[in-house]
Amino acid sequence: MIQYFYGFFIGLFIATTGAWKDTLFEKFEIRKFFRSPIVTEFWYLILLFSLPGENIFLILLSSATLERITVEGYKAIIRQPPGKFKSPTKDRGWLIERLKKRSKQELKNSGKKIKKN
Repeated sequence: MIQYFYGFFIGLFIATTGAWKDTLFEKFEIRKFFRSPIVTEFWYLILLFSLPGENIFLILLSSATLERITVEGYKAIIRQPPGKFKSPTKDRGWLIERLKKRSKQELKNSGKKIKKN
């Protein structure tokens, strides 16, 4: 029965180390803290039941990897950048903003005439 919660414990480890790393930059938020354990547990249960008999270590490692991909993908594509990264002069690589800039530049460039020699 406890094997069903291994993913949650790995997620707690991820959340604890992430909170420790970000302590200097932002305040502690309980909702953000429990995001990693819940997402890791979600992926862990999917992998556990879809790959019966597989090595538990590989399932745990895969669920932690999928958790990072899910959370970081959400932060890069869907969510707005947090306040600690706002800078008027630097591009921080947020995907949606970058795509909007690129499409605006392409629209500007498409209106220019190409010089022929």
